[in-house]
Amino acid sequence: MRWLVAMVVVAFTPPSLAQPAPPPQRPRICIIGRAECQTIFLLEYSLGARRAFITPASASTEVSADAEIGLLVNRWSRHGVGASFGLRTFRSEGPGLFVARGRYRYWLASRLGLDVSAGVMAGSATGGTAQIGIELADQVALVIDVNALALEPESPHDGGLLIDGGIAIRFGGYASVPGGLLGILTVLLIARPE
Repeated sequence: MRWLVAMVVVAFTPPSLAQPAPPPQRPRICIIGRAECQTIFLLEYSLGARRAFITPASASTEVSADAEIGLLVNRWSRHGVGASFGLRTFRSEGPGLFVARGRYRYWLASRLGLDVSAGVMAGSATGGTAQIGIELADQVALVIDVNALALEPESPHDGGLLIDGGIAIRFGGYASVPGGLLGILTVLLIARPE
């Protein structure tokens, strides 16, 4: 009799109860970055300080500001790859440098990632840049970078090779708007002609 009751229950059980639920769909595009997103829209602004290691003139600490836009695609469960481009300003190098970089992110947790990038810069100087940063949900990050620039003869350093390093706070996504406005005001106040 138990065998007959079991057969009847199995025969009339709806398929949705008999099968496990499918995994939830990953969001297609996110502004608040996390490992579960398929694609992350990068809108970033950073403000930092840099100091020259090797320079044709005397070294000084200066303020720099970056603004970038790009995409990061999570290709595997803990790995994302992408690209970004934007502008970087240095107080001593004039109006700014165009920067384009490739990016890799390793997700340490759902909303915490280690971001590594390398790229090129062109404008009033040409060269390369490399960054490593720790990102929190693409809203705020601590970034360390190294740059190598071939300076134009008309630059304030009279040409030559400039290698510098810096540390910055990077604001992303929704946080980049107020962070960007604060950064622009800071650069304007600090970079006033003497």
